[in-house]
Amino acid sequence: MDEQQRRVNIFEETMAHMTYVQIEEAAREGTIILFPIGVIEEHGPHLPLAVDVYGSYLQSRMVKSELEKKRIKSLIAPTFYWGINVATGSFGGSFTCKEETVISVLWDVLASLKRWGFEQVFFINHHLDGNHMQAVDRAIRKARMEIGIKAYLIIDPF
Repeated sequence: MDEQQRRVNIFEETMAHMTYVQIEEAAREGTIILFPIGVIEEHGPHLPLAVDVYGSYLQSRMVKSELEKKRIKSLIAPTFYWGINVATGSFGGSFTCKEETVISVLWDVLASLKRWGFEQVFFINHHLDGNHMQAVDRAIRKARMEIGIKAYLIIDPF
């Protein structure tokens, strides 16, 4: 496998590759949204910073594939890759945002999805920093209360 084949394009098979006409049609059909979340942070000297980003994106693709087998329509939102890094924040390459930034951006994205006609969003998170998880949960709760979108944070039992 050459270098080009090994690269992961986190926009491939996501809404980012669709037209607005396709997005509007998917919303009318009751399509659910899979929303991958990861952060860019260190994972030791041997791994790239985007491990969480790749993980949530690839997991979303696997979930989409399984849903298709059950004839459930889903789309993958572009991966959200900014978040809170307490445990790894002191390492070079570990970006971190303020809690209110994470909440505001996720709320805005959920409001956009709701405005376009999507009703259900499932967040697939691959970053388990406790503060990050709380911020994502707060954003979801806020959006559920304020705009009525059915958003859920999927937590792997692992």
